[in-house]
Amino acid sequence: LVVEEGTATPGDVDTALRLGMNHRRGPFELARAHGLERVLHGLRDLQECTGDPRYRPTSLIVRWVGAEHRSAHGGADRLPPWCASPEASATPPRRKS
Repeated sequence: LVVEEGTATPGDVDTALRLGMNHRRGPFELARAHGLERVLHGLRDLQECTGDPRYRPTSLIVRWVGAEHRSAHGGADRLPPWCASPEASATPPRRKS
């Protein structure tokens, strides 16, 4: 939510959790490592199985997966500006052909 509101960048959130909570990786680093599409499907499955709104995927992840999908299938040649950030880590990875 703080990223969607513009309060922090994904890199800021990752740094805060690594340094402040002693996590090995921040949530955005983990999402990129495991694949955004996999994370999105996992969150949707958890919400469906438990009915708990805490697992509802944020619109940011949904948009990133949509942009990644369009890019991989010849739609856009780059991610939309709302995904971009001055930090390279803020941009989700592209799929390799």
